[in-house]
Amino acid sequence: MTVDEEFKQLGEDHIDILNHTRDSCDKENLVTITSTTDGDVELHPGRTRYFRIRKFDSYTKSGGWYWKCGNTDEQSRITWGSQRGVYIKAVRTGGGVIDWYSVSKITS
Repeated sequence: MTVDEEFKQLGEDHIDILNHTRDSCDKENLVTITSTTDGDVELHPGRTRYFRIRKFDSYTKSGGWYWKCGNTDEQSRITWGSQRGVYIKAVRTGGGVIDWYSVSKITS
């Protein structure tokens, strides 16, 4: 089961949003998140995807991830205090805005 499938199966009531950042990518371009534990994850306009950051260098180990807007390499990061984001909820609007949320599973 992918991270996306796992979080969607949990449902929004069992997901805690911790922090947020925002980027944009023209709606005509495909967004591909390239540093996830599930391999490349595509994010189409109007869609939501969850992923876990694959930590393999100093940038990803500090809460960052790599993605592409079409063929252009991009990167984003969410940090807060001494904690680093591990799971990310990516929401892409129909107009091209990407909202990235650091999330965790609610276990109780």
